[in-house]
Amino acid sequence: MDRNSQMYRFFAPSKSYIAILAVVFVLFIGSVAGAVIKDHQPIPDPVQMTIDAPSGQYSYIDVQLMTTWVLKVTGDSSYTYYEAVDTDDNWFVVRLTDREYEGFRDIVEYSYSDDANAPVPAPIRLPGVTHTFPSDDAKNLAEMYNVPTSEYYEGFGHTYLDGYQRPGGGSAFYAAAIVFGTVLLTLAISFGIRQSHSKKSLRALEGTNAEAEFVSATALRFDSQGLVLTDHYLFSKETGLAMPYEDLVWVFSTDLRYMFIPIGKSLKACLLDGRCVALSAKNLNDMVINELYSVLSAKNPLLLTGFSSENQRLCRSRQQEYRQNKQ
Repeated sequence: MDRNSQMYRFFAPSKSYIAILAVVFVLFIGSVAGAVIKDHQPIPDPVQMTIDAPSGQYSYIDVQLMTTWVLKVTGDSSYTYYEAVDTDDNWFVVRLTDREYEGFRDIVEYSYSDDANAPVPAPIRLPGVTHTFPSDDAKNLAEMYNVPTSEYYEGFGHTYLDGYQRPGGGSAFYAAAIVFGTVLLTLAISFGIRQSHSKKSLRALEGTNAEAEFVSATALRFDSQGLVLTDHYLFSKETGLAMPYEDLVWVFSTDLRYMFIPIGKSLKACLLDGRCVALSAKNLNDMVINELYSVLSAKNPLLLTGFSSENQRLCRSRQQEYRQNKQ
């Protein structure tokens, strides 16, 4: 098929689609680059943890004493709080994984030892990033001391130390890269499937009168919907399909929804070979859909139009009959 033919150009991706693909690709590459650069930046030295430390500060505690767990939070996100005492006898709340907590085993045993002559273990420096207590966690911690939350804040501050968490980092960039990468992959797959369909359709139409019909003045063009209806063929830009009308068994519309809210309509077609494809999901309303039903029914008097359980049953019956006749 000549690449300069109108049919070939009809199936080619639009400039806006290519522009969107290019923008998403640039954003994806930028996010990945930002994450790599951020992760390779030198880490600043932590500052000593204080009771009034702001959230998001890279701090450290020289841990001299540590308790067993004081609060375990379970659910979608599970984590454990401990209390730690620094070398200046200041008390703080820290969050550690079980594996991280194991590194303080000697200090924990010393903290609960009754032996006055037990050797004092060397303090362990615990770096991390400070975070504001979730309100529910602060309330539960305060209840352990049987005090109001406000009084608990006076003793431990409004922030805890998330042990061994690195500051800054490229997590935000990685999250953006995942989002843009997913969108890019979806667009690329959609583009590949559509191009594959269009190439197969164009090859199947070679040697037919489809090209002449496509450029004929009698062809009905629904440009806003990406559909062209010629004397004997239906062309769908969205799916990259071109097919004779006799391949159509059932055409119907469905609502497109976002969070259960209707945002548009989609025109779908079930074919003799068993496939169900979306012909268009652009600028469709009841008036346009009814017009398409009318035109398609005139081209194929056996066509089923509109969604109903009866049409669904008849469609399956015809598809089954077609498969049996092909065997």
